[in-house]
Amino acid sequence: MKGFFLFIFSFLITIQVGFGQNLLSGRVVDGNDDLKLQNATVMLIQAKDSLLVSYGRTDAAGKFELKKPKSGEFLLIVSYPKYADFFRNISEENALGDIKLQSVAHLIEEVVVKRGAAITIKGDTTEYDAGQFTVEKNAKVEDLLKVLPGISVDASGKITAQGKVVQKVLVDGEEFFGDDPTLVTRNLRSDMVDKVQVYERKSEQAERTGMDDGERQQTINVKLKDNAKNGIFGKALLGGGTDDYYMGQLMFNKFKGSQKISAYGLFGNNGTTSLSWQDAEKYGGDSGVTFTDEGVNVVSTNDPFSGQGIIGIPKAINTGINFNDKWKEDKMKLNLSYKFGQINSDGSEETLRSGLRNDSTRKNLDTENQQHRVNLRYDVDIDSLNLITLRGNATKKKLWNRTSNFANTYNESGAITNQVDGYEISDDRVDNYNADILYTRRFVKKGRSLTFNGTVGRDEVSGNGFLYSELSRRPGLQDTLTDQKKVKNQQLTRFRGALTFTDQLTERLNLSLAYALENSKNTSVIESYNKVDGVYNSLDDTYSSNYDFDRLSANYRLGLAYNVEKLKINLTNNFNNDQLKQINNFTNKELERTFFTYNPRLNV
Repeated sequence: MKGFFLFIFSFLITIQVGFGQNLLSGRVVDGNDDLKLQNATVMLIQAKDSLLVSYGRTDAAGKFELKKPKSGEFLLIVSYPKYADFFRNISEENALGDIKLQSVAHLIEEVVVKRGAAITIKGDTTEYDAGQFTVEKNAKVEDLLKVLPGISVDASGKITAQGKVVQKVLVDGEEFFGDDPTLVTRNLRSDMVDKVQVYERKSEQAERTGMDDGERQQTINVKLKDNAKNGIFGKALLGGGTDDYYMGQLMFNKFKGSQKISAYGLFGNNGTTSLSWQDAEKYGGDSGVTFTDEGVNVVSTNDPFSGQGIIGIPKAINTGINFNDKWKEDKMKLNLSYKFGQINSDGSEETLRSGLRNDSTRKNLDTENQQHRVNLRYDVDIDSLNLITLRGNATKKKLWNRTSNFANTYNESGAITNQVDGYEISDDRVDNYNADILYTRRFVKKGRSLTFNGTVGRDEVSGNGFLYSELSRRPGLQDTLTDQKKVKNQQLTRFRGALTFTDQLTERLNLSLAYALENSKNTSVIESYNKVDGVYNSLDDTYSSNYDFDRLSANYRLGLAYNVEKLKINLTNNFNNDQLKQINNFTNKELERTFFTYNPRLNV
């Protein structure tokens, strides 16, 4: 009976979805001799915001069918090589009949001819011809993206293409200032752009070995015009306003062939110079805990440079320089960048609550944060069968903040029952170092390869802090005073080595075997000292900790990929053996655990 009701429920849902959409059909033919045009590109977009609704190609008879919502205003675009693009507004229509395209050779003089199609689909890539979309003079790449069908950009610079968030923006296929898309979209001019390509980028492992592991990143590649690849250009923007608001943006670019040198500087107190939306999403807005395929959990904290949690008007500086070049017929590639960021703020806020709990809180927050970051990537194609990539990055941060709190709690008659007056100061140094080597050996047999990936990293956090809190309670209850100094010293060292073998078993079936060994050592010492006779020298065991945490993990992966023209199936089996050991150095107690996990993943 339970299965019967589940079937009925699923059937009703299917009917409901089916009623929510119609099929838009038609046939694409030559306007002069009714020749059926096979593989013509047909796209349906929303008229109000240019979001892509559906797309497809015509069959051998020139016919097509697209799913169309039951209501709304839409625009139909039909493209075919050497024919003028066809545009038509669609609302209630479903059966369009014959759509006749005019060949360029037969167009009369009064008809405006666009050279090439505005939008073409090449396999999994949607390509836009930037010259056929109108933007204002001196517009940025971001302004161009906003007028492209199927692409939207919000106020923070976050890009959505074909319903998926864009994670990478490349320039001529290369990274530009690492993982900050806004440095491309908000600083390069739109008139420099020849084509905009949207596609799902495979993982680096898949691109090197040819073995599709099913991992994808929504990517935009900005292809520059040939005349924009040589020369010097820049941008300067300064502004000021009432209440001491100001801002400035400087951008310098020198492109010469494959060599690109870019520098930028952003400063101001108008809230527009924080780091990119991607950094803000990466460090905030979620639980901060993620799990990899190997079952490892990663805990992240809020990024102090994202602007989150700041009170008052932040004063920010964000600068950087990027260098790209290629040598020896593009067999050697270098990408080097440096960034500096600083954000200061000083402000206060007050909160009043009434109801089940009546209280008032006043908080003052003063922050001074500074960051340096260097990124390096060096690719070498030793020969057609051997590839090697070296990567490294280093980050140094100075984080200082002072938070003052004053709070009152009231009873039903409005009398104060509790009062808290205190402050907290933290002064931390954060250093991160990472190095990575990726070597791939291809074999003569198609699809067969062997890849080694080695990684080493170290994170260090050290600093001092003070906590002062004075709690005054209603008569009859004892007041409390906390006056402590905090000392922090934490280190995490990571080593990882992985070996991956791929092979093409048949024309459509690929095999992937991998083994990885990872070792991490984590030490954390947090000491709290109470103030006695004017000196912080009395260790408080309750608020102090001293732990060593070691983890040794072995991962085994078996992957199978089945690929045909319109169907791709990836089955990945991950087996992970974790050995964990934790030592409490205060009590000399040890805790050991061993876990074996199986994590399958299926992509169709």
